[in-house]
Amino acid sequence: MAAGLLSIWLSGNILFQYPLGWLADRWSRRPVMAGCTALALGGQLLVPAAIGTPALLWPLLVLLGGLMGGLYTLSLALIG
Repeated sequence: MAAGLLSIWLSGNILFQYPLGWLADRWSRRPVMAGCTALALGGQLLVPAAIGTPALLWPLLVLLGGLMGGLYTLSLALIG
């Protein structure tokens, strides 16, 4: 079960790289990072409510994986 949930999480990280990169190229990276942080925080607060329902948990994990992976990518872009 844990491996499946991790795969779902990582799929969000892969899927969100291009859209977040596009946003970071169009707008300043700091506001994009702030938006990712706010959405990830809100999503983390929803995880306990979604644990029993895979139809809610899986899309939430895709979203969280994409947003939290995007934070790492955007921070590397800010450093470089």
